[in-house]
Amino acid sequence: MTLPSRRPKHPPADAPDSRDAFCPSCERFIGPADVCPYCDCDSARSPWWRHLRMVALCLAVGGLALLHAAAQRQVPERVEIRCVGPAMQYGWVRIEGTLVERPLMRQESEAAAYVAFWVDDGTGRIRVWAEGPVAAELYRDGRLNRTGSRLDITGMVGMGRDRRPRIQVLHDAHLAPAITRDKSPGSP
Repeated sequence: MTLPSRRPKHPPADAPDSRDAFCPSCERFIGPADVCPYCDCDSARSPWWRHLRMVALCLAVGGLALLHAAAQRQVPERVEIRCVGPAMQYGWVRIEGTLVERPLMRQESEAAAYVAFWVDDGTGRIRVWAEGPVAAELYRDGRLNRTGSRLDITGMVGMGRDRRPRIQVLHDAHLAPAITRDKSPGSP
């Protein structure tokens, strides 16, 4: 028994009935392809379909780029430490609190490789950490030298080995001295 060398000319039973689905040269079913895989003949489709596909692709990529740019410029809301939990993992948060003890530092060569410290905002305590060049910059410029100083911290929430949330500072600009606000009656 010999196998047929040509594939069937007709589309599968569940394919939509359309003349555009067949090659204009060899009349085989090619589906949505622009070029026949059997004879390399260009399909008889209108060129505007190709342009429409390219426009759709450009709009999709452009939309994703705009969405990414908008997300990068968004400042996360300030939250209380007691609200930071496991459901916020990999989320960006902004906290304001007091440095409660001197930071723990692991040093490799002359630069700090790891800095960790505890911050308290009155509702709870959370561990904040940074590594690599960010840790070196934070330790070098002295932002973490004074216990009791108020800090404004933006970072990514992660879970520690003890299953407690912690915040990773990914850029040294995300840790700054907190701006004190007047808490007098009538002020917002």
